[in-house]
Amino acid sequence: MLVQFEDLIRTTNKDLEFDVTINTDLVYSLLTRAELQYIIENFLISDSIKDNINAVRRHSDIFRNIIKRTTATVGQEALGDGGYSATFDEDDYWMFMSGIIKHPDFPRDDRGFGGGDSSDPNYASSSSMWPKIELDLINHFDLQKKVRTTKNEPVYKHIPIVLEGTNNFVFYLDKERSAIDTTSTIVFEIIYLAKPAGISEISNPSLSYSTHTEIVKLAVDIFLKEYKFLLGSIQKQ
Repeated sequence: MLVQFEDLIRTTNKDLEFDVTINTDLVYSLLTRAELQYIIENFLISDSIKDNINAVRRHSDIFRNIIKRTTATVGQEALGDGGYSATFDEDDYWMFMSGIIKHPDFPRDDRGFGGGDSSDPNYASSSSMWPKIELDLINHFDLQKKVRTTKNEPVYKHIPIVLEGTNNFVFYLDKERSAIDTTSTIVFEIIYLAKPAGISEISNPSLSYSTHTEIVKLAVDIFLKEYKFLLGSIQKQ
């Protein structure tokens, strides 16, 4: 990508002599900015969180290096509106993609596991066998109509969550599940889009090879717009 960057600068500015090369750290910085800009301009341009998530999912091969999995820890007390807080520790978190919640006391799943009776031979003793329910990402404006019926009783197929803070979300349980122990045995598995680590001598591009040419072009555009004075100084040398 460094070679391609210099070649593109050379062909774009035929009068520029490269007796003095452009600072390598500057080029890495430009490539890092361009990589982030490429993601935002091509995949995260919708006002809808779900549309952005779906855009990344449709191009999962491009993002495969920064689609990651983690678990979340549940807070000890319910919040005032009946929700429960859950946090995860990853510093590279960028965007929620999908997730599930697992608990042995959830109603039986299609495998016959669950139900909350530990004496039952089909009771899921291992967390890998616990019944699971998908998380449904919603926004705060839809919160009440999504998690309450006309009788003010929460009933829903998937467990709704809202995102709050950098590494925190709030989830809501309907009355059938609200009696479970949310302080110890509940397990969340979250799939998220990580922030690109940046491009440097020790860090490879996060996106797939098919995007590298476009990222280099963006980096050159940034350079030509913001560092024209540098072009002039190099020409004079």
